[in-house]
Amino acid sequence: MLKSISFTTEENTITGYLGVNGAGKTSTIKLVAGINRPNSGEITVNGESPYENDTRHNIGYLPENPYFYEYLTPREALDLYGKLHEMDRDLRQKRAEELLDRADMLRYADQQVRGFSKGMRQRLGLVQALIHDPKLLLLDEPLTGLDPMGRLLLRDLILSEKSNGRSIFFSSHVLSDVEAICDNLIILNGGQIAFAGAQSELLGQIKSKATRIRFLGPESLPESIQNLPWSVKPSKASRGFEGQVSTVEEGQKVLAALHKEEMTVLTFQATGLSLEEYFLKTFGDHQGKALEGKDAVKESALVEDKS
Repeated sequence: MLKSISFTTEENTITGYLGVNGAGKTSTIKLVAGINRPNSGEITVNGESPYENDTRHNIGYLPENPYFYEYLTPREALDLYGKLHEMDRDLRQKRAEELLDRADMLRYADQQVRGFSKGMRQRLGLVQALIHDPKLLLLDEPLTGLDPMGRLLLRDLILSEKSNGRSIFFSSHVLSDVEAICDNLIILNGGQIAFAGAQSELLGQIKSKATRIRFLGPESLPESIQNLPWSVKPSKASRGFEGQVSTVEEGQKVLAALHKEEMTVLTFQATGLSLEEYFLKTFGDHQGKALEGKDAVKESALVEDKS
């Protein structure tokens, strides 16, 4: 159950909405889409209520499990959704052809939806959310259940819509994709917001300054290498050695020493948690903790509870 959450999203950005199952992600999206109503508080989209028809025409919505009339084709389904948004016939057809092409679905445009896979339904769901050219795109788990090619295609579509000036708000459990495309993150935990801000801000907190170095060398390393300010050990992955330094300055000293001893450096890589590793570590027990120093509630809400 949501508890007095408050946040804003910005124009022309991609915001990832994260949380464990049952955290309230779908409930939030349905509230913003104008499908459900809050018990208290206020929701605004571009300063207007999402329960007004004019506002709804500026919102595109993809549910987690999109449903279509099984005996319609994609062209027929998109024509129906275009009519619901009061689009004229020529514009409906033009937008449908353009979007089906971008979603790599033109070859399936005249096949009945009943034979479509999960991935094909997801693609069609995203296309229907875009048919009326909305300003805000709400996507509930758009990447779940897709094969790698399908995920990449939808990721590219989402990124291209940002470049077209659209604001995108989506929930996902595929955190590697979230890390790859999102500008901002909102993390929901126990019905409250644990973090809301730029993804770079959060990643800056969880990325380490430590660096891992893998290199090839003789079975017995010279003392000049062993006595460096680092921990070094044999590496099964590279059939050589790997060590870790805690600062950039130490890394530079190690690289200079390895070069002097004519050893081959294989990798020089910063360590730290990925977004997925951080999320599992912090919220994996389904309880989690709010980040220290972060307000659980942001002012000036897109979704706001004033109780």
